[in-house]
Amino acid sequence: MNFKAIAKGVSAGVTVGAAVYGIYNSVGGKKRRMKSKVSRAMDSLGDMIDNISEMLS
Repeated sequence: MNFKAIAKGVSAGVTVGAAVYGIYNSVGGKKRRMKSKVSRAMDSLGDMIDNISEMLS
């Protein structure tokens, strides 16, 4: 068995695994933040429309 080849394979696997894990976790967080921001914006827009309709009534 060639120890150097095994060590290179393991280190490459760990590196790729860490990169993929980091990418998927960051994307999920961004999606949640975006969803939260869109939800707040929609609530604010609804409140604004309600206030305008009350002023016009």
